Amino acid sequence: MEKKIFTLLMLFFTCIFIWLISPFYSAILWAVAIAIIFYPVKIYLENYFSRKKTLATVITLVLCCIIVIIPMTMIVTLTVNEAQMLVEKVKSDEINADKYIEQMESAAPVINNSLEKIGLNIDKLKEEAHSSLKTLGTFLSKSSFSFGKSTIEFFLNVGVMLYLAFFFLRDGKKISNIIFNALPLGDARERRLFDEFKEVTRATVKGNIVVASLQGFVGGLAFWCLDIPGAALWMFVMAVASMIPAIGAAIVWVPVMCYFFLVGEYMDAIILLVIGCFVISLLDNLLRPILVGRDTKMPDYIIFISTIGGIALFGINGFIVGPIIAAMFFVSWSIFIKEVKRGDDLYKGTDVL
Repeated sequence: MEKKIFTLLMLFFTCIFIWLISPFYSAILWAVAIAIIFYPVKIYLENYFSRKKTLATVITLVLCCIIVIIPMTMIVTLTVNEAQMLVEKVKSDEINADKYIEQMESAAPVINNSLEKIGLNIDKLKEEAHSSLKTLGTFLSKSSFSFGKSTIEFFLNVGVMLYLAFFFLRDGKKISNIIFNALPLGDARERRLFDEFKEVTRATVKGNIVVASLQGFVGGLAFWCLDIPGAALWMFVMAVASMIPAIGAAIVWVPVMCYFFLVGEYMDAIILLVIGCFVISLLDNLLRPILVGRDTKMPDYIIFISTIGGIALFGINGFIVGPIIAAMFFVSWSIFIKEVKRGDDLYKGTDVL
């Protein structure tokens, strides 16, 4: 009876503690990701500075800020400023949807005939496009205002993330040993689950951030060279979109390329097509399997569906959470099949999938 009551009490306080720290789950998640990714750097610096753990951890966090946090903050700030400028251009009708539709209509009259065949009127399409553009402008305006209001919250989360990352980096081995001793799963299972968690986290964050940054930069640079309004904003949108496997940045640059073809700007369309197919898409096809797929050892379609589901449930953090949940699902069933059913290792044998 005492053991049962104590177990219930322990579970109760565990749930209360999880609820207590839930407002900072994003900061905790990224602190864990930073600790996992930069832990080899910390170990190298610790050996270099004669086992001075605190000094090595501080230098590692400084490098993390220089490489990741400061550039990301600058990009977000630039994107917000670009969004505000785009809102002003929409409000002043400097960017007008009617003008672009009329250009396509005059360049390709067959569009008007095709729309009429499927029951759409070009004038109605103009009204809907104009309304959609105004709605987009209102959304961007509200988003920029919300970003300004949540600046304090943003920096608070960054501070909590760096604070936790310091202790995760410095005392990571000790913390993991405490977790292993507390979990009643068996040391071998716990080690395998934790190793899989590390591999998936490292591969997902490293791979997606590298691929997204490169694709967004190349796409934004191409838009800027082609004098497309809001190039910095579209750079950010393409970087975010590229985190979605199989869809990626094409959701942004393909419609723009089609518009250039329709209005007769063939040189711009060809330039964007070449950059999109042979640079942006090639980066995704070459780097993502190397940085994500091979390290996670999961099929591409599992990575795709888990990433989409993770983003749908957890927002931008879902591109990490989704693949981690998928990996834990497969490795736990792999352990079950191997130990209970005495079958082949499901996770390592992708032929089953």
